[in-house]
Amino acid sequence: MELTPAEYQCNPVGMIHGGLACTALDSATTCAIRTTLPAQTELTTLEIKVEFRPWYKVETGNMRCEGRVIHAGNRTATADGRLTDSKGVLYAHGVVTCLILRPGSGEIKIAAKEAPEFSAGAALKAAAAGKAVPAKPKAKKTAVKPKKK
Repeated sequence: MELTPAEYQCNPVGMIHGGLACTALDSATTCAIRTTLPAQTELTTLEIKVEFRPWYKVETGNMRCEGRVIHAGNRTATADGRLTDSKGVLYAHGVVTCLILRPGSGEIKIAAKEAPEFSAGAALKAAAAGKAVPAKPKAKKTAVKPKKK
C-alpha cells in the first residue's frame, strides 16, 4: 500500500505521528495474511510490535508499506512489514500477529461472554490460546468501621 503523509498527521514537534506507521503496518500485514485465508474467514490483530527508524516529516513524500507472511497457521498468523520512502529508506518495520476467525467458530463470542470485564484484547488472546478466561469474582462490599481513639 502507498501513502503520503500530511501536515494534520504531525505530532507537536512537527514529525509524522507514529500512529500512521502503526496503522500502515497493521493494514499491510493483515492484507498479506488475508491472501492466505479462504473466503469468509475473518481475522483480527492480536499483537503489533513496531520499531521506528529515522523520524519522517511531511517532506518525506510518498511512502510504501509492504507486508509479508511469516507463518499462517490454523488459529494464528504472523507477518512482518516495512515502511519505506520512494528511495527505499526504511522508516519503520514491525511484526503483527493475528487471530484467525473461521466461519461459524464463535471463538470471540465465547471468550467475550465468559470474561465480560476483561478487555477485548484479553478475550482475543484467550480465544487464540483455545481457552476461556474465567470471570473475576465480584468484590464484596464491606462496611469500614471507624477506629476508636
